[in-house]
Amino acid sequence: MENTANPDSNRKAAVGDWQKIGLVDVSVSNQVENIAITLAQIGIKPMDALHVACAIEAKAEYFLTTDKALLRKMANHDTNLFKGGSNKERNKPYQN
Repeated sequence: MENTANPDSNRKAAVGDWQKIGLVDVSVSNQVENIAITLAQIGIKPMDALHVACAIEAKAEYFLTTDKALLRKMANHDTNLFKGGSNKERNKPYQN
């Protein structure tokens, strides 16, 4: 798991908690790989692209991440991969 390499202990703990409530485990299919390749072409790191591609394939309502760079990149590119709104609208960081 990528989370084991997370140097930020608070983020590591938060991600660990989120993993416990995950409802879907997505296998990497050709479709997921193709989506990940498309995302990598806009500058998303390969592992991040795979994570996002899995969320898209699973039709996730939410994509939780602590990676601000990933959020910025996704917000700056309307890839038409998300349904129900543009990436710029959907990828706004949660504000409490």
